[in-house]
Amino acid sequence: MISENKYTQIADANNDGKLDQKDIDKVQEILDAKKYNEGKAQADKKKITVNYISVDQDVKSATYPFGNIVIVNSQRALEIAIALGVEDRVVGMSNNASYWDDNEYAGCENIPIIGERKEPNLEEILKLDADTIYTGNLKNTCVNVSGDNVGDKQVVRLATWENGGLENGALMLGFFMDVDKRAEEYVKWMDDLNKEIQDTLAKISNKSATKFMAMSSAKSMAVQKDGVSTALTRTGATNIGNSIIVDPTTSYGTATNYKEEIAAANTPLIILAVYVMSQNDQAWIDTKYNSYDWSASFGATDAYKNGNIYMIDYGMPFCLITLLGAYIMFEDSFSTEYVTEKIQEYMDEFTNVPDGFEVNLNNCVYKP
Repeated sequence: MISENKYTQIADANNDGKLDQKDIDKVQEILDAKKYNEGKAQADKKKITVNYISVDQDVKSATYPFGNIVIVNSQRALEIAIALGVEDRVVGMSNNASYWDDNEYAGCENIPIIGERKEPNLEEILKLDADTIYTGNLKNTCVNVSGDNVGDKQVVRLATWENGGLENGALMLGFFMDVDKRAEEYVKWMDDLNKEIQDTLAKISNKSATKFMAMSSAKSMAVQKDGVSTALTRTGATNIGNSIIVDPTTSYGTATNYKEEIAAANTPLIILAVYVMSQNDQAWIDTKYNSYDWSASFGATDAYKNGNIYMIDYGMPFCLITLLGAYIMFEDSFSTEYVTEKIQEYMDEFTNVPDGFEVNLNNCVYKP
């Protein structure tokens, strides 16, 4: 790129607006530090400054490697930490008690809670033995932090769930916490599953004619940037909500504000993504499913009239959300056995479920 006078931000390692020998030197510095730190105790590792592209698409600097971290983000961030095997270095987290999976998050019950992710308790964070606050976008997380530090702790805003991707977040956290190999294994598993799904979907014609509406509650449409919406549209089917709310930067819309558009679109299928959690029994699932009043916004639709409303677990990684969507919308091509096998594989490999845990598919996808 240097010899051809080309430029891209991602190669501008020292972030000076040009590509030259200094960028080669910076990359070499990173590689040397990585090699030096292999197998060393945290206290003996070499620290360097690394530029990264934040979730807000700003170029920021952070000190590599991270030691202990405080998570101020959605539950997805803890899921990534568990998948990478670094949950023992999470010494504080924002309150996600409503979405706690007893099996997946086993061993993390005693992590101190430091308030809500939007405005965490900074005084409590300062008391914790951590060097890094692992958080998300400026709009929804750590909004009470104006800079890139809280006392002696750096604030790092990494991608996590945005646009239906855990891969970027996993690879970046893996880099900063020196578990690159595990991050690559995790991402390869997701990539391989996505390829299997797409290979099967490629045999189905006219997938876009299959229409659905993604919801995160009976009142909130999941659209555009929302992770579940993105994952479901990877099936090739059409999320009607994306044609109703066309702003590509948003992730939800209140259904009551679009009653006329929803009625005109007459969605034949609703897929509701909410946290179900693996410890909940069938009675809990039935109560949860029946707790939603769909008549106000969707009473005129075929989905409501025909009872064609599915509930899926929002806590699944996005490749499994895509699989669940494909299972619902193209059921002849994806067997119950295959879907259950893949979810079991994920649970066994990348969560803290106890030995002998068996997936109940109704906790993952359900319609009476």
